[in-house]
Amino acid sequence: YIVYKLPNVKDGGLSYLYMDESTGGWKLSKEKINSKTGCLANTLKPLLDFYDKKTEGFGYVLYNDQPPSPYSASSSFGHSKGVVMLDRISGFWLSHSTPKFPTYRKREFWPDSGNANAQMFLCVTFPYQQFKTIGLQLTYIHAYSFDSDIPKTFHEELRCVAQRSCYPKKKPWFSVERLNSTRGHSFTSFVKYTHFGDDLYSGLIVDHVSQNLYVKSWGKMRKPLASNCSSELAHHVYNVKEVKLQRRKSFSDTVDHSKWCVTSDGGWTCIADMNREGSKSKKKKSKKSMKANTKVKNVEVEEERSAAVEKMTESAAAFPPTFSVSEIKNKQRRHFMFMKLKQEKRKQKLQLKKKRRKEREALGDKAPPKEVPKTIENQRVFDETTVDPEDEEVAFDEGTDEFSAYFNGLTNPKVLITTSDRPRGRTMRFCEQLASVIPNAHVYYRRGLALKRIIPQCVARNFTYLMVVNEDRQVPNGLVLCHLPDGPTAHFKVSSVRLRKEMKRRGKDPTEHYPEVILNNFTTRLGHSIGRLFAALFPQNPQFVGRQVATFHNQRDFIFFRFHRYIFKNEKKVGIQELGPRFTLKLRSLQKGTFDSKYGEYEWVLKRHEMDACRRKFQL
Repeated sequence: YIVYKLPNVKDGGLSYLYMDESTGGWKLSKEKINSKTGCLANTLKPLLDFYDKKTEGFGYVLYNDQPPSPYSASSSFGHSKGVVMLDRISGFWLSHSTPKFPTYRKREFWPDSGNANAQMFLCVTFPYQQFKTIGLQLTYIHAYSFDSDIPKTFHEELRCVAQRSCYPKKKPWFSVERLNSTRGHSFTSFVKYTHFGDDLYSGLIVDHVSQNLYVKSWGKMRKPLASNCSSELAHHVYNVKEVKLQRRKSFSDTVDHSKWCVTSDGGWTCIADMNREGSKSKKKKSKKSMKANTKVKNVEVEEERSAAVEKMTESAAAFPPTFSVSEIKNKQRRHFMFMKLKQEKRKQKLQLKKKRRKEREALGDKAPPKEVPKTIENQRVFDETTVDPEDEEVAFDEGTDEFSAYFNGLTNPKVLITTSDRPRGRTMRFCEQLASVIPNAHVYYRRGLALKRIIPQCVARNFTYLMVVNEDRQVPNGLVLCHLPDGPTAHFKVSSVRLRKEMKRRGKDPTEHYPEVILNNFTTRLGHSIGRLFAALFPQNPQFVGRQVATFHNQRDFIFFRFHRYIFKNEKKVGIQELGPRFTLKLRSLQKGTFDSKYGEYEWVLKRHEMDACRRKFQL
């Protein structure tokens, strides 16, 4: 069957259209999408019964790139959503577009966040043998499985998907497979891996069907792809901006989260969970074309600059063209000539800079735009999990996460700071200075107690945080930050610790006033969680009389902590004094719940050789 859930207009966003081979077209269902007697409830009934009875010979995989609480998928997993359920005879594959569906092990399977926008579902029953191919297709997607139970005797491909351990490691980076349902109907599955480097529709499907495609994607994407109407292509891909169904009012793609496409003659209908959004390869191409245009526009200026450089190099005392400082054998002479050569280059650079400034002043408004230097920050690889402040799903997550009680003003921070066993003096001084920065913080000696015994005592005494400072060779080198009572727990590497006495030109010791808190550059979903973790350390009502500011600045996944006091010199000028301490954090892992090194489930773990391979890819 196919289900088209309608957007929220007057009925709360729970109405839906239904179609299967017996209906002869769309039928408006009398049930609501979240009804316990509707089609989705009947489809999920074997799973809900399995939670209670644990039936043998039954397996399932629930995958979603926007999983329900308490899970969170990293950007390395594919943009896909679906449900697979099977036994030894047959099963079904339900592909859909709804975030957080189904809810995690609850009878109320429908998430409230799915009411606002239109969604789509495609459910097909297949014989057991076909699920080996379905498992391979899910491997290409690199689906994020948030709940699963596949028996050991079932297809190994499905077990691999359930464990999130399989993805393609060599070409081809796509797969097209034909699947036959239990009633003999033929379906074609198109999937691609992230290294495919092209749009699924214009790069794969349109070539297979050899017809023009009309594609419906989510209308609030950050980088949507335009319709592909190039005359060089045999077949085009057009974006659908408005949908009208069965004598109902039309609705735009900004309230329709479904993903589907049709051919111009109606011979093909594709129901998918993939948007038409800009890929990495597309971005690289656009950058090259922008550079080419800039060169064409600024040809005259570049010629003038090169001529100016040639004149300066002729007039200056230059070295022979084949000269190399490394050829000089005498060490002192070599150093002298190297410094002289460096000074000459600096002079040339300053003269060229003055020349350019004079050119810009002479040209006035006609002057070419200043060249923006390339940095790792402005060349950053786009992360799909970047948080949009106006995203309703993000707002819903924040309203129901572990920190919601704090941000709703129901709890006040109370922090317990302790250390590893037998700490040295420098580590204890660091903990005491942290306690003077964080209001309502208390320092206690560890006394050899295990953290699993400390956490229940903290919860009983209404502590909201447990902070553990670890040391190595008498130097603080690690920080475990555990939010109580339900987590999460973050583990950081600590470096560049400077205590107050080690800082030059520092201000007086901080007062007991509540400080203001500044969080910079926490833009991804993971970074957003870490930012909220830090924010909940401090009370929400800063006392501006104290003029104290605590700053957590994220740059290239290193979190720099600084503590300042600002001073009003006059009505226009403001100065700042650093009070200390200062240190740098690097996130190592984020664990669900409270600290549990043996059985804990990790939301995110730093894998250096995979995640740090690209210098322009950041996690926070």
